[in-house]
Amino acid sequence: MVEHIFDIDTYSIPEEGQVSIQGNPNTARIVILLREVDYETHGDLLNNILNAIKIDVQQDAVILKLASEASCHLHKHITAATEYVLSFGLGIKSLGVNASFMANHFYQTESYAIMLTHGLEKLNADKQKKKALWQALQSVFIKA
Repeated sequence: MVEHIFDIDTYSIPEEGQVSIQGNPNTARIVILLREVDYETHGDLLNNILNAIKIDVQQDAVILKLASEASCHLHKHITAATEYVLSFGLGIKSLGVNASFMANHFYQTESYAIMLTHGLEKLNADKQKKKALWQALQSVFIKA
């Protein structure tokens, strides 16, 4: 289920830290955010998740890898092509957004849908968390 919310102003904007970008932000329809260390350790899990929902990482996604404890100004990385934002293991305030979200649930903004979920390390260790993520992704990306 995708709920609708409006893009909102953020009044407590965190300072942006080091962000490395993999992929082409101008053509990617999915923006993926996670900690760099989580990607280095569990990048294969992320690739398996994206392949399962038929996302071509090279063409359809841009991966933003944040340094440890770094924040990111999400609005700087959203383009006209962005349809979805998937945040693995980052709190919403780390993205410069002022809202309250529950995990594994898509929220529709004015221009894209955003979902926060657990970090790859937690997903790798907990089958129930992984199953909840899979069900959320299936409801949006896998059409019956």
